[in-house]
Amino acid sequence: MSRFSKVFAAFAVVAAAASCGRTARIDAVVTDAPSSDIIVKQLNVNTFETLDTVALDAAGKFSYKVEIQEGQIEFVYLYKGSKRIASLLLEEGDKVTVNADTLGNYTVAGSEESEKLALVEKEYAEALAKMNALSAELESVEDVNDAVKVRQE
Repeated sequence: MSRFSKVFAAFAVVAAAASCGRTARIDAVVTDAPSSDIIVKQLNVNTFETLDTVALDAAGKFSYKVEIQEGQIEFVYLYKGSKRIASLLLEEGDKVTVNADTLGNYTVAGSEESEKLALVEKEYAEALAKMNALSAELESVEDVNDAVKVRQE
């Protein structure tokens, strides 16, 4: 093998290894959507950019690799139609496992940042549900007060 061939082969191996390291892998199961499509989106400054549409197998599973810019963290979202079902915060080399349903309930493992994001989103959804329940309760009390006022007049 000539010296040029050896240098070229070494360069090709290094380039291949470098490009492989700039990805994150998502292995997911969407429990209630077998044989359907999931849309993978990435946050690009302030807009969502569709990366791909991925077909789920008969068990609702899929794998997907996301390109990650060196030294960057990427916000990646999984959608079923217009419903966001999972949010991920990925770094190069992450290998995350997602278990989700089409209602937006999900768990994630393999990325500490994605796990924290999932926890924040879950706590936000719980707080929002409590606020909505309190708001509905307040409206019903106000309706009762209005009815009492009408009867007293």
